[in-house]
Amino acid sequence: AKGAGMKVTAVKVEAQRRLTAGDEGQAVVIGFTLGNIAFRMALVELRVRRVTSSLIMVGLGSSFRFADVEPLVGKLAARIQAGL
Repeated sequence: AKGAGMKVTAVKVEAQRRLTAGDEGQAVVIGFTLGNIAFRMALVELRVRRVTSSLIMVGLGSSFRFADVEPLVGKLAARIQAGL
């Protein structure tokens, strides 16, 4: 397959933040390069009362911003809360 065997390079933890959504939340943003393309990935762990949830978001490094993650995490927390 095209792209098979490509290696991820230049992996860097760019940010670690506590989140205000839910009862507890943590996000880690990791930047990496695949071939010649830069990406960012946000790994989110969120707790709302007894429910824990994980969320992974990946985007192009040139357009992916942590500010885009926070509203989505807020919506996730609200949906969990509504289901309890």
